[in-house]
Amino acid sequence: MLSVAQEGVESLLGRAGALRNKCNEEQQQKHADHLECVESAQNDMENVLNGFRQLESQVDAVWGKARRTGDKLAAADRQRVRAEHALELMELFERLRSGTPVDEIVNFNNKDDVRQAAAKVNRLCGFSKELRLPGCEEAILQVDLLEEKMEKSLLSFFEEAQDMSDIPEMKECASALARLNGGTNVVQQWVCSRPVLLDADLAERDEELSKSALSCEVATAIVTRVLDETYEAVSAEVLTVEQVFPDPPKVLTSFIQRLLEQRVSRMLEGVLSSVKEHGGLGSLLPTLAQVYTRCMSWSAKLQELPVGDCDIQKWCIDLFCTYLPDYFDLELQNLSGICQQLLPGPPEGIDLQETWAVIDGTGSSSKAKLPIVQFSLLAVEEAALLLEQAAGRSGELSGGAERASFLVELLGLLLDRMQVHVDFVLASTVMPVHSKQGGANSANKTIEAVAFAGDCSGVAHRALDKIMAMCLSKDVQAQTSAALCLANWERSVEESATRCVKAVVDHAISEINSALDDQKKSEFKPRGDSPPSDSPTAACVHVATLMTQYASSWQSLLRGGPNYKSMLKTFGLRVVQAYIAHVRKFVVSTGGGVQLLRDVSTVRMAVETWGITAVNDGFDMLREVSSIYIVGLESVPSLAQDGTMLSRMSKGTLIELVGRRSDCSPAQAAKLLSTADS
Repeated sequence: MLSVAQEGVESLLGRAGALRNKCNEEQQQKHADHLECVESAQNDMENVLNGFRQLESQVDAVWGKARRTGDKLAAADRQRVRAEHALELMELFERLRSGTPVDEIVNFNNKDDVRQAAAKVNRLCGFSKELRLPGCEEAILQVDLLEEKMEKSLLSFFEEAQDMSDIPEMKECASALARLNGGTNVVQQWVCSRPVLLDADLAERDEELSKSALSCEVATAIVTRVLDETYEAVSAEVLTVEQVFPDPPKVLTSFIQRLLEQRVSRMLEGVLSSVKEHGGLGSLLPTLAQVYTRCMSWSAKLQELPVGDCDIQKWCIDLFCTYLPDYFDLELQNLSGICQQLLPGPPEGIDLQETWAVIDGTGSSSKAKLPIVQFSLLAVEEAALLLEQAAGRSGELSGGAERASFLVELLGLLLDRMQVHVDFVLASTVMPVHSKQGGANSANKTIEAVAFAGDCSGVAHRALDKIMAMCLSKDVQAQTSAALCLANWERSVEESATRCVKAVVDHAISEINSALDDQKKSEFKPRGDSPPSDSPTAACVHVATLMTQYASSWQSLLRGGPNYKSMLKTFGLRVVQAYIAHVRKFVVSTGGGVQLLRDVSTVRMAVETWGITAVNDGFDMLREVSSIYIVGLESVPSLAQDGTMLSRMSKGTLIELVGRRSDCSPAQAAKLLSTADS
């Protein structure tokens, strides 16, 4: 059974293999047939495409011929039309030359007849203007008369349609007038009939409003109101203009220009005159700038309407041409007067140059008496603020080199006035100190004045920075001029402040000298050269106390900073000089030298907190001076060897100091130091 089944399976497998082979052969055959069919179809399609290309080429050729034929026909037609028009014009002109009345040529009472003849008459006018043949003068006059009567008729028709609000008829008439002569007169007729230009009550109200402009704020509000009303009047006519006229931008610009010339300019003149009359230049200048800004915004807003390429902003600028030429002079004149009030100088009869000469010791013996003024930094800051505001206004009204020059002049005006005021304040406060009147209170006022001068310098720098930021940053020449102006001002103020510092230091040194005058001779040459006291002398304590008090007071008044350090340095070195001169008055023993060293060390401790190296070195040198009296006489030359602090002294001063030893005469000191040098 198994073998029979196996034979059956093998039989089935054989038949399946045969069937598969047959299917493969059929598939290959059909695939080949398909490829052949596709290739045939591609060839047919290519043939069709080639046929289309040939057809397209033929169509293009035919179209090109047709277009060239059409162009030739159009050109011929244009020539025919021009010939017809020329013939028509010559016939019409000949009729006029032969004496035919213009009323017979055009029926001026018939709207259609007049409108249809507009283009023809326009060509006739052009033809007659080019005609220069003798005997045609009368005909040319008749042509002008024909044009004039046609224009009057069309304008009359337009006015009638306008009264009836007949937009289509207005459009027909406006178009006919445009064909006749451009339509300028119909535009002017329409513009002049606008209610905003004819309203007498409105003009009277504008005049009353102008008279009420008593301040910058009120004037600006009035101008803004009128400009807004004007904008609304123009906006309300845009739709009508676009419906009626063939060239709307031309009509709108004409309307705007008439408004500027008639209502806006009249209102500006009245407002600015009223402000100047009631508030002077101080009110006129900011008003002018603000009104100018409003007009520029208004012009930008109008420019958004369909006004074409016209430059409305330039028209607005032209309105201000009568005010701008003198603007910068008016600003400088106004600020000069205000700054003189804010920053006063010396009263009449007081010469600041003479005052400074007296303080410097080079003037006459008569001393000018200046009052101690109450000064305020607020006045200087207010003047600087006014300058910044004027600079800002100038940017609204003008630009370029003219404005840059004006800004430099503004800065110069502020600096000149500040210098006069600062010099007055400094001279007023230092005069009592110089004449030794008023004591420490006067000296403190002078230091406050020096601090005030420093604050003014800060204000000047800020003003320059703001002006630079406005427009000078791109103008190298103006920038250099402004910086040079400020540098010269600072140098002048610094010289004045230095005089004051010197006077205050002189006053302080006189107090130091008074304290040193209380020094007892026995303190530097105790009887029997007994051991010195363990404490500094009373004179030394007084000096140290005075120096600490001065330093504290000056720090408070000058608020630290470079002026404070500079003043302390000058004062400290002057005290060192005063101490050297003080020691030269005494005979000093060994015990006195020890006492002197203790006194100098005490004062040295008082000034050490100042943190000024030059002053510390000066008192260290004083301690070396003390050593002159402590060491043996034979050791003194070694103290003055090269590189030591005493070697910085002059030979004469050193000899005199050594000669103040109780065991050495000046002659011995000179011989001792000369021997050491050799």
